[in-house]
Amino acid sequence: NLAMRNKSFASNLSWIMGAVLFCGLISFTRIQTTAITGKVLPASGVEKIIALQGSDSSTALPANSGDFVLKVKPGSWNVIVRARPPYKDVEKDNVTVEEGKSMDLGEIRLEH
Repeated sequence: NLAMRNKSFASNLSWIMGAVLFCGLISFTRIQTTAITGKVLPASGVEKIIALQGSDSSTALPANSGDFVLKVKPGSWNVIVRARPPYKDVEKDNVTVEEGKSMDLGEIRLEH
């Protein structure tokens, strides 16, 4: 009877360790997001933010604070901030992003 309990305990422990490892891998994957980030001010002047790479694209809207995140694949991207009048569009060319890393463009100020 004791041997049966030990076998059951070992089986449960093995299952729990597998679940913990799986959750850890998922958490690790989520942390390593490849992205372009930044802040556009004033945020109310932004129509949308677009990243272009060949036929691939990613679009974002800034938060009220102006912060934005464009989830992208690794490589070189052209980022366009489409502005609402009276502001002018802003373009950032050849923004290079490495796998699992974020490229921060810092603060982008819209001008008239």
